[in-house]
Amino acid sequence: MRRLLSAEIQGFRAFGGEYTFDLDADVVILSGPNGSGKTSLFDAILWSLSGQLPRFTGRDSQAISLYSPSGSARVAVTFEDDAGHQMTVIRTASSEDRSDVLVQTPTGRFDGGAGDVKILETLWPSALLTKDSVAAFCMAFTRSVYLQQDLVREFIESDSEEERFTVMSELLGAGRLNEFLRELERDRNSWSRTRTERAREASEAELRVSQIRTRLERLRQSAGQDIEKLWKDWWGDVRSFGVTESEPTLATTEAARLVNDALGALLAQRRAVERRRDGAQEFLREWSERIQSAPSATDVSQARREQQELSVQLERSRKELSAAQEAAARERERLTQQHETHEELRSLATLALRHLGERCPVCEQKYPVDETRRRLEQLVAETPPEEQPAPMAQVEDLARRIATLERSLAALAVELAEAERVNSDARAWSESRARRLEELGLTRQATPADLDRLIAELSLRAHTMSELYSRGEAVALSVASASEAAQRAELQEQLASAQHVAEERRRALSAHEAAGDAATTILDAARIAARELVDARVNRIEPLVERIYARMDPHPLFTDVSLGTSYRGGHGRVQPLVADPAAGLKNQDPYTLFSSSQLNALAVSLFLGLNLGTREAPLQVVMLDDPLQSLDDVNLLGLVDTLRRTKALRQLVVSTHDRRFANLLQRKLRPVGDDGRSRVFSFSDWTESGPVVETDDVRTEPEQFRVAAA
Repeated sequence: MRRLLSAEIQGFRAFGGEYTFDLDADVVILSGPNGSGKTSLFDAILWSLSGQLPRFTGRDSQAISLYSPSGSARVAVTFEDDAGHQMTVIRTASSEDRSDVLVQTPTGRFDGGAGDVKILETLWPSALLTKDSVAAFCMAFTRSVYLQQDLVREFIESDSEEERFTVMSELLGAGRLNEFLRELERDRNSWSRTRTERAREASEAELRVSQIRTRLERLRQSAGQDIEKLWKDWWGDVRSFGVTESEPTLATTEAARLVNDALGALLAQRRAVERRRDGAQEFLREWSERIQSAPSATDVSQARREQQELSVQLERSRKELSAAQEAAARERERLTQQHETHEELRSLATLALRHLGERCPVCEQKYPVDETRRRLEQLVAETPPEEQPAPMAQVEDLARRIATLERSLAALAVELAEAERVNSDARAWSESRARRLEELGLTRQATPADLDRLIAELSLRAHTMSELYSRGEAVALSVASASEAAQRAELQEQLASAQHVAEERRRALSAHEAAGDAATTILDAARIAARELVDARVNRIEPLVERIYARMDPHPLFTDVSLGTSYRGGHGRVQPLVADPAAGLKNQDPYTLFSSSQLNALAVSLFLGLNLGTREAPLQVVMLDDPLQSLDDVNLLGLVDTLRRTKALRQLVVSTHDRRFANLLQRKLRPVGDDGRSRVFSFSDWTESGPVVETDDVRTEPEQFRVAAA
């Protein structure tokens, strides 16, 4: 049984000084507060065996304690191999990012690369067959031996379905087969790219054969033609288009060059004609759209006269309104004064009535009292008439008239602005049309019908020039065939060579496709074999995971768990499935259904299932780093019960920050015989050199039952 025996640590992470841990026990309990060095002990074991800390990405110097006196780290881990022999792995790291390893065995010493190979041969031999052996070993170790406290749920939440499948394949013995599948698929993709290249090469070879055959056919056609007649007719037509003024003789040594020059000039002229035709077609389309949609220009002189007349009327009405407003103001002032005078007389009459007697209260003279009283009472009772100033009616009429004139002027201004815009647009279009007609060689008075006729003439001219260009190519070929016999013999040789190359490339393509079909057959068969192997291994450990999950009992309804495998696009996937058997429900995304503690319980169940179900785990050890931080009390009791049943099969190394949980572990996992041993390491009082560590063995209690007194 591969189990841990001891660990010597110096200058590694939380351990600045020198520490020795005797781990030769069935159960090792690490107890102490957070940050006291428990996780550093687990990491020291992993780093010593692999040389890596997957939780930390960076240099080896990150493993060195800041308080290391030597500025380096050293970890020596001793374990027992399958034959019962002790093996010690000593790994050191310096601040210069240098890491060395030494392996001591009863058969010899191994250092450097040989030491790493010896570790893998002993703990995880299949990793030696991979491209990244250390990564494969670390993945197996952290998924089946060492459950890190900050990565408890990684297998459920962080890993993708394909990553889970890779992990399961590695742990269950199908890792190399899946690597073979990935390599074969990469090779098939490379084959596909090569096939495309071979197909392109074969197509090019076929095209080359076709081109040579076409040239030979042209030579055969031109052999029976009268070259002199072709030459004379073609140059006559070329002169009619103004390309050249004279006709060169066929006998000149410059005949081929002259034909090529004429062809170039003819091509340039044809393209100019086509551009002129395309421009005329676009111009005709714009003209037709303009005729259908654009409004025509209008005479605005009458509107301007109306605007001027309305402006004069408005100005005159405003002056009249101003005069009427002044008259109305004077009338309102007169009426106001009249009203104030009447009110004053009423007030005086009221006062006089109050003091009226036989004699005048002012001059003490006699006066007709009754007549005076009637007069005063009449003044008090009299109400002044409500008079409307006569000019106000005129003001209101003038105001309405001015408002009407202003609205009329505003509407007329809008009409004038729109008419001016239309007239300006019409003038711009007229100028543009005249300019473009002149550019096309037409008069300013030309109509769309004239433009349509021009387009037809240009199209005919372009077509004629295109035919003339084709005839010119035939003339050039005829001129070039002066040494026709030699050319035909040379082309025949080229054709034979091209046909041979094309045939070779067709055979290579056919062989490549046959190899691809064979590779596809092998790949499909290998995928089926990998699928069957992984499914069989998953089915084998699934009952174990179910029992552990049921014992921990994290959820009141979803009490069943299984591992679902699927295959899409040639890639395997693994999902943890939880089920409610009473309701007949299944859920493939437990992280959307479970609480954090329930997810942790599920992750621990999967971890223990993989540990116990993996026949050749790197170590027959279960290393749990502070699971209490991930589980609630109910799940924790289930975990303790599971660990109690597991300790007969695995060495247990469990850390906790909770003293009560440590005491529970001591009671539940205590040895029950003389051949058993449980050790407790208590961490406290962390200093620069590291924590204070006290060691104690748990007392053996062989009796299984105790009877309490009544």
